[in-house]
Amino acid sequence: MNSDLQSTLASLDTTYTCRFRARYHAKSEQVMTVVQDYFVKRWPWRSEQAKQLYIKTNLEEATCICFPTTLDDRIETVVTWFCYMHILDDIIEGLEANKATKLVDRLSNIILGTLDPDPEDRLGVMAADVCSRFRLGENDGEEKHGLDIISESCKLLRHTSSADSKLQSLSTYDTFIEWRELDVGLWFSTSLFLWGCGIYMRLHMSNDPEVRQLLRVSGRHIAVANDLFSYRVEALRAGQTSQILLNTIAIIAKEKQVDPQTAMNMTKQRLSEMEEEVEVLIGKLRDRYTGEEGELIERLFVVCKGMMAGNCEWSSICFRYNGAQRAVAA
Repeated sequence: MNSDLQSTLASLDTTYTCRFRARYHAKSEQVMTVVQDYFVKRWPWRSEQAKQLYIKTNLEEATCICFPTTLDDRIETVVTWFCYMHILDDIIEGLEANKATKLVDRLSNIILGTLDPDPEDRLGVMAADVCSRFRLGENDGEEKHGLDIISESCKLLRHTSSADSKLQSLSTYDTFIEWRELDVGLWFSTSLFLWGCGIYMRLHMSNDPEVRQLLRVSGRHIAVANDLFSYRVEALRAGQTSQILLNTIAIIAKEKQVDPQTAMNMTKQRLSEMEEEVEVLIGKLRDRYTGEEGELIERLFVVCKGMMAGNCEWSSICFRYNGAQRAVAA
């Protein structure tokens, strides 16, 4: 049965090309080396095999290609925290509910700065180290966005650790994508790149419904693209373990009563439509904001398009979505 499933999955066409251009951060090679060394030496690896799997997964590269316009003096911190949260996400998902809750409670207090980590608690020490950098704001905008990262990090951890009773009801694309926003950490990533790129929007801009929609569509594009490129490895794992397959392809296939390849083609069309919506929103916002606000919004456009393009590029070739097991490493 496994060989039949593998053969079927291997025949699926997951190729997709984003209309926007991907590029790496100028300091990618240097930062990737420094951050990987940070994790290799400090993370409490369960085994040498787990550590080597982390190295192969190369999460640092994903961040460097998704956030190419991050400020040079912040890219290392952004990559480090992005990788920390992703590795931790895998660990939490592998824990029993009560253990996951205890871990998240402890780390959340450390992230918030209300608890000092035990010197022997490597996860806590690393969290305290990185999050202290988010509090070093030189102005109100920088401080606010740094604190937003801390808040959104805790929200994402709580979501990951919660036993979600709604999973069985995620039977349509519309309900699934709302849940997926939380699962993929859309607003966590948004807070991280706004701080990392030094994009400090005034309240009337950040509350603008079409600015929010631009951020939401860009984030959803990332979630759906991830599901497209990861479907084969996730479907194989689900087939071997009888897990619920929480993936856009599976949801659309079930909702529309179509085969996986047709669902993939429909998913690619949705991705293209999201890119079109982003271009329409950019046009509207470009007409609305001028002067300094216009310059700021233009930088936001570059970030959103680069994030979508970079994610598609990395997801199409990465070890994680092309046959890798998850780097569960604690």
